[in-house]
This record gives sequence, structure tokens and C-alpha cells, in this order.
Amino acid sequence: MTIQPSEEYDNHFVADVTKELFDDGEVGMDLIAINIQRGRDHGIPVYLLYRHACGVAGGGTITEFDQLATNISPANIQKLKEAYDVVEDIDLFVGMTMEEQFGDALIGETFICLIGDVFARERFGDRFFYDLKDQAGSFTLPQLDQIRQASMARLICDNTNINEIQPLAFRQANDDTNRETSCVSRLFLKGIPSVDLTVFRE
Repeated sequence: MTIQPSEEYDNHFVADVTKELFDDGEVGMDLIAINIQRGRDHGIPVYLLYRHACGVAGGGTITEFDQLATNISPANIQKLKEAYDVVEDIDLFVGMTMEEQFGDALIGETFICLIGDVFARERFGDRFFYDLKDQAGSFTLPQLDQIRQASMARLICDNTNINEIQPLAFRQANDDTNRETSCVSRLFLKGIPSVDLTVFRE
């Protein structure tokens, strides 16, 4: 099963995943509908509960659709009104995808909050996480310093034929904070940092 390529695109979803997911025949599936159904099957609470818990737009109690205007556009609020009888029924995934992008992120505040919470729980709930000390096989500080030099930009530099890339590889290059930089570090020229593997020799 594969996602078939499509050139259609809008602000939230491409047709590949809204109409043609796993399209091996005449009928494809809709990833958005699947995510909504998964949320209901697993008993995930509604959007407003998470929105409030994350303190989005002050975390105040929402009782009317129009109160969502602090981070959801009027056009998207209208869509929610057409899909739901009451604001309390909005599914989590639907509410999150209707939010305006927050800052320079591609997602809204509630999405950011939940993603951050998941990563924090994985980090602090794992006693064998790579940068914890006093564990069997814990890395030394020099080793940790080198591990922290690793980046997607360095990975791309080392495994492709490109000569330059922006240090923050997942963000668009710009001349102010993410200028395209040489893959090779030379005297007086700071390139994309490399990892010094000699600190791992025993």
C-alpha cells in the first residue's frame, strides 16, 4: 500500500492523504477521517479539554464557537459550526488542525503543547536516556559534547554530494539566522560542525 502522488495542496492537507491514502484501487482512504475515528475508538478527550490544559489563549473556558477566535480563523470556525452541533464536541485532531500556525511553527499551540509533552515524558521517563549520568555505560562529558554536535545538516553533508546547506536543515535557508553554510570547516571559516569520533575510543 502506498500514498499516491498528487499536485493538489491547501493550507492543511494534500489530496494524497485526504482522499487517496493507500489508494491501490478505485477507492482510497482519508487519513483525517481515520485519525478522528482512532481518537474516538481510544476514548481520547475532546479538543477543548486539551486546549484548556495547555493554556492556549489564556486557557479560559470555551462555551461558544466564536470564543475560539483567539487562535482559529473565522473561516475555520464556520467550518466547525457546520460540522458540530456544540463546541464541546470538537474532536481533538480536528480542533488542532484548525488552529492558526503559532510563531514560525507549521502547527498551532495545542499541537505544539502535546508534542512537547510527549517528548518530555519520553526524555524524563527513561532512566537510560543517553545524556543521564551515573548509569552503566553512561557517556562522558566530552562524548556528550560531540554527540551534541551532530545534526541533520551534518548527516546530509556527509552522505550527499552537496557543498553547502543551512545549519537548521528542516527550516528554510535565510540570510539572517539560517544562512547556507559550507559543509567543510576551514581556518577562519566555520562550517557545519562535525563529530570527533576519537573521544569514543577506549
